[in-house]
Amino acid sequence: MKIYITLLIIVFQYFVSFSQSSQLCNRTAIEGELDCTKKLNVLFGLQSRWNLSATSFDKLLFKIEPSYTINKSIEINAAYRNSAWKNSDFLLDEKRTTFGNRFSLGLRINSSKFKKMDSYFRLVYLSRIQFEDFKFKRDQWYWRNRITVKAKIKNNLIKPYFSIESLYRKNQFHYLIDNEFVTEGMVNEIRYMLGTELNLNKRNTMDVGLMLRDYQTNKATNFVLNITYRHDFTQNKKRKN
Repeated sequence: MKIYITLLIIVFQYFVSFSQSSQLCNRTAIEGELDCTKKLNVLFGLQSRWNLSATSFDKLLFKIEPSYTINKSIEINAAYRNSAWKNSDFLLDEKRTTFGNRFSLGLRINSSKFKKMDSYFRLVYLSRIQFEDFKFKRDQWYWRNRITVKAKIKNNLIKPYFSIESLYRKNQFHYLIDNEFVTEGMVNEIRYMLGTELNLNKRNTMDVGLMLRDYQTNKATNFVLNITYRHDFTQNKKRKN
C-alpha cells in the first residue's frame, strides 16, 4: 500500500510541477445509489461548487445517472445534470439565476477482468459523449475519456485511486467560411485526480480527492478539492425485505 501511494504522489507531483495554479476550488456532493434490478442501477445527487480562492459561490448542480450492466466487464452509462448559478446576463433577461442542462451517454469497461489483474488493482475505462446547452451561449459537445486505476489492498476502509481524463470539445472554434459557420475541435482540458474512497460502513462511503484541471486554452490551471458522501439505499431495501 505504501509503495502504491508513493508512486501516485510522484506521478501527481510531476504533472503539478508543469502547471501554474491560480485558484483553489471545492466540490461538495451528497449522493444516493439504488439498484432497481440486478442490472439497472441509478445514482442521483446534489453538488455545490465554490471558488475558495475568491470565497465565492459558483454553482449548484443536480444529477441523475442510470447505468445498465451488460456483463462483469461492460456497462452502459447515461446521465442528466441541471446546474444553476448567478446570471451574468442579468441585463438581457432580468433574472438573477440562469440554468444549464447536460446530457451524456457512455461506455464503462473494466479491462482488468480481461487480463486477470484484479488481484492487484482495477483498471476502469470510461468513454462518453456529452452535450450541454446554456442560455445566451453556444451549445457544447464533448468527447470525454477517463482511465482510473484503483488499488486492491488489504484494507477495508481505504481504497486509493488515480485517474486521468481528457476532454475533447468537438465545436471549440467557429469559423465563417463562404457565409457558412465551420466548427473545429480540440482537447481543451486534461484532468488528473488523486484520491481515496472511505468505507464508513455497508451503506455509507466518502470520496475525498484532489483534482488538477490542466486547461489547454487561455483558462488558468487550478486545483479542485472533491468531497462526496454517498448512501446506498439498496442496503436499506434488503434489510426491509
